[in-house]
Amino acid sequence: MDYADKKLRINSVCPGAIQTPMIDRFVGGATKERNELVAQYPMGRFGRSQEVAEAIVWFYSNKASFITGQTLAVDGEFIVH
Repeated sequence: MDYADKKLRINSVCPGAIQTPMIDRFVGGATKERNELVAQYPMGRFGRSQEVAEAIVWFYSNKASFITGQTLAVDGEFIVH
């Protein structure tokens, strides 16, 4: 609200587990650990970096020109246990 009158939109994107080398290092190539982590995502997979990038581009676009102060979870509906 502090910056809306200055035509600044402030939003955030919060990604879940994204298939990157960091995930590979995290699970260390262990199939069991990878499957346990994937099981926490109802979509049954990790996200892709392209999916996060597209969310960011959308927030930046005119299609989201009336959106501010929001957090967009790009997380495949991660289930917290």
